[in-house]
Amino acid sequence: LNWGQRPECNRDPDQAYLSITKDARKEGFLPEKTFTFTLLTDDNKTLDCVVAQDGRKAIHTTDDNSLLGKYFRNRLNVQLGALVTKNDLMRYGRTDFLIKKLDDETFYLDF
Repeated sequence: LNWGQRPECNRDPDQAYLSITKDARKEGFLPEKTFTFTLLTDDNKTLDCVVAQDGRKAIHTTDDNSLLGKYFRNRLNVQLGALVTKNDLMRYGRTDFLIKKLDDETFYLDF
């Protein structure tokens, strides 16, 4: 959730991605890299996302990957642009997430 927090890269501090576990990287679960899919959240938000990075190890929002970071910061009640800490996640009550495949173009995020 803190991808944009690297000062040497001069990124938007809200940029974020979801790290994908090895079993979810297998072909057939998530779409091919750069294929846009819909991520429906358990609080009724919709995000357009893509699989990204070498080894298909991340999900981020398509046109602006700070949208995902803003979504989580708002949900965690963390100021936009601020570092998300493990304490923020513990206060929220979760340090993990679950993604369920609804169809080839639609996934559900349980956080």
